[in-house]
Amino acid sequence: MNAYGLAAVLIVILLSSAAGLPTVRAADATVNKSLPTAGGDSNYSQALSNAAIVNASATQKKYIVFRDDDIAPDYPNPHYLDTLKAVNQVHIDENVPVTLAVIPHPDPNLSASTNELLGDTLLLDYLRSIVNSPLFEFAQHGYTHQEYSQKTVSTVELTGAAPLLGSGGLADDFPGLTSAAPLVGQSPSEFYGRPYADQYNIIKQGRDDIKGAFGVQPTTFVPPWNTGDSNTLKAANALGFTLYSTSPADFNTYDAILQGIRVQGVPLSLGWASDTDWQAGMSQLNQQTDSLLNAANGGGTFVVLYHFKDFMNPDGSPDPARIALFTQYIDHLKGRGDVLFSTLSGQSVLNPSPAPAVYSQDGNSLDVFAQGVYHALWHKDWNGTTGWSSWEYLGGYLTSSPVVTSSGNGAIDVFVRGTDGALWSKYTTDGGTSWSNWISLGGQIAAGTGPAACSWGSGRLDVFVEGTDGALWHKGGTGTWSSWQSLGGVLTSSPAAASQTTNSINIVVRGNDGALWHKWWSNGWSSWQSLGGKIASGTGPAASSWGSGRLDVFVEGTNGALWHRPYSGSWGGWDSLGGYLTSSPTAASSTSGKIDVFVRGGDNGLWQKTYNNGWVSWTSVGDM
Repeated sequence: MNAYGLAAVLIVILLSSAAGLPTVRAADATVNKSLPTAGGDSNYSQALSNAAIVNASATQKKYIVFRDDDIAPDYPNPHYLDTLKAVNQVHIDENVPVTLAVIPHPDPNLSASTNELLGDTLLLDYLRSIVNSPLFEFAQHGYTHQEYSQKTVSTVELTGAAPLLGSGGLADDFPGLTSAAPLVGQSPSEFYGRPYADQYNIIKQGRDDIKGAFGVQPTTFVPPWNTGDSNTLKAANALGFTLYSTSPADFNTYDAILQGIRVQGVPLSLGWASDTDWQAGMSQLNQQTDSLLNAANGGGTFVVLYHFKDFMNPDGSPDPARIALFTQYIDHLKGRGDVLFSTLSGQSVLNPSPAPAVYSQDGNSLDVFAQGVYHALWHKDWNGTTGWSSWEYLGGYLTSSPVVTSSGNGAIDVFVRGTDGALWSKYTTDGGTSWSNWISLGGQIAAGTGPAACSWGSGRLDVFVEGTDGALWHKGGTGTWSSWQSLGGVLTSSPAAASQTTNSINIVVRGNDGALWHKWWSNGWSSWQSLGGKIASGTGPAASSWGSGRLDVFVEGTNGALWHRPYSGSWGGWDSLGGYLTSSPTAASSTSGKIDVFVRGGDNGLWQKTYNNGWVSWTSVGDM
């Protein structure tokens, strides 16, 4: 675990007791606005404006990603490797990552059964020497990079910039820039117009060749000449790629979910024919980059495309003048004070602030849900055999963290706050093989908070929210939903809910004194009970039950660590589980005597702590 992960912090939590939670009554408000589908299979660049939603904090940092294309075996110039090494050395010296787009099989005359990457031993040995460095991502750049067809695209030149492919509407994505009229032209393509089966097979062969040569399976796909079609997206998605890096003109978008894969356009490029052109071009590129970054919101991501071959002298050796200009460009970006750097695959899929939600269907599975790119619902699961899946896009437009439970029969029920402030739900159908459309359950949820949900029996669901009056509100039912009911109190967080046994519910919330408060149902609602403690402002508790009569609650303390209090007939004391949290926790029990707690850590990643006859160390589940 690194210094930016979950560092154990041992600070004693402040326990306190306070007066009960006063009841505030307000009328229920029910609305029926539709929940917009964020992203979907449409162009979402207008809604995203100029910012892809990634790991940005309140410091308003923006991200720069470098993409180096055409890394290929048996390059025509025998000295090519010297230049590739020199350009990569800039990234090493500057501690700035880069995505290397590798062409697996550039010689179409060689049989597909030949892994061409293994034949160029100089390149092979060099790339193997850097494959485990966090500064280098290995992406797949097509298969042969040979022209199959041509695709009609628009070219556009932005003021003060090198020419790049665009949709003619880049100024919509990047406010503050002007552009000339788009020029329609033809671009070569390795994939455009090819049958799906052909595209799937050759992309798979290239993916397998890269994995066979370097031991890593690429998750970023880069189509040659930045052109493809819907079959390219489908094939890449089916083969486990999570990002498709291309021109904005390829699918007329800067950032969208298309055919189940994230498609991200490249707005910046560098590389010119002569040193004189390089001097002028890099000056223009500095101006253009500053314009984009100045106009961007925190979290905006901008990809800079280059080809290492453009740094070559005629004999293939690296040109020191061009290397120096590239280094100066990186130093300029660092000097701004608002730029961070990432690889393409290093971009986070999830927003920085919302907490995750977790549910266990059985003793060998976990399902995690969170608000992510486009404010949509995203899902990943763990089955105990193959490990964690990739993030799956489930759409919607969330204005809260999600919560998840199950009404039984293999179903998963997810609840969120929508753009209209109402409660919305999505659930699995057909035995858990597909998802329903979003449905509204009405009500009005306090801004900045999300729902809680639990089930105390087959077919039964109960949901709880903080209303706009600050009180706890409840809606439940078996088969049909009841009306909203106020349970009083003054909440200062999202609630959490768990059921210990049939016909029982436990609710925990952060009260207006910052302490943890408890209310429960057992053939009638109890009064509020203080459980003490001090919960970090802006966060809420989590609750889980591993069996009849057992309840475990978790909070982020005022020291940023995870704190736990158990109930088994009577309440135990508070104990610190360490870590450094940047979200509310979430918890689930997959079997008796076991609890899995998930949080967002100081590195914006998803972290897990498990109890199984004792607490184990924190484990990283990867980027959020």
